[in-house]
Amino acid sequence: VFHTAGGREVRDGGGIKPDVEIKPELMSNFAFVLERENIFFDYSTKYCYEHRDNRPETGKGHFLTDADMDDFDQFVRTHLRDTVVQVLKLDVDHDLDSLRSELREQLEEDLALRFDYQQGAIQQALLKDKWSQEAAAVLADKKRYQEILKPVVADKKQSKKNKSKKTKK
Repeated sequence: VFHTAGGREVRDGGGIKPDVEIKPELMSNFAFVLERENIFFDYSTKYCYEHRDNRPETGKGHFLTDADMDDFDQFVRTHLRDTVVQVLKLDVDHDLDSLRSELREQLEEDLALRFDYQQGAIQQALLKDKWSQEAAAVLADKKRYQEILKPVVADKKQSKKNKSKKTKK
């Protein structure tokens, strides 16, 4: 274990522990299957063609309507291969209903990429990005920000140990 000049602990091979820890959200198995089977891609192609003259504004929040999501649900039911459903024992109706929010976010990100390329996909993804949201919250809270930046007081033995290492070099 090493310590930075500010007293933060650094573990050999482990790096510095983040000041704010955020657990990543993993893609559900059902969304993974839809991605793997190109359902998002195929529906995005269909949606872009149907909305080429009346395209949505991406990067500002949710833009798919409930009617759009109902259309997506129907698309999944008709395009997801029966063998995939049977082998993986998927409950398509249940998953479409319970995972609607996750599926909407994934689909909107794919559509933003189609309509506005990389910039659109990034803007759409940042709307749900927990790390960016937490960083903005820390920066907006001056007291919390100062508390995070405040040097950690290391114990005296560790401080002396680090100083003696510096003088030997």
